[in-house]
Amino acid sequence: MGLKLCGTASKAVIILAATMAILLEAVDGASLNNRRNVESEETTGEAKTCDSWVPCGWAMFTTSTRRIDYFIENNCRCAAGMQCRNMEINSYLRAYVYRCTQVIQ
Repeated sequence: MGLKLCGTASKAVIILAATMAILLEAVDGASLNNRRNVESEETTGEAKTCDSWVPCGWAMFTTSTRRIDYFIENNCRCAAGMQCRNMEINSYLRAYVYRCTQVIQ
């Protein structure tokens, strides 16, 4: 017999798993030298620029409708001339993945 979770516990487990997967995706390939320095960011007021492999945000959606429930913004920002745009779907995370792309004029 398998473990049964009530609706609230089940949602909490899913949110925890999605959060862990998002964090792993965001730091994948990053070196320890590229860690966010919150103290210097607070004093300078500038956020780190998003590297090409790091998403600038995630729009979490409901599986059945693909309607966006909420948006998670990364702690990095797109460089000048770039815009945070929906580039792919990660069905495992139930999220649209946003990446910095060149602004087309």
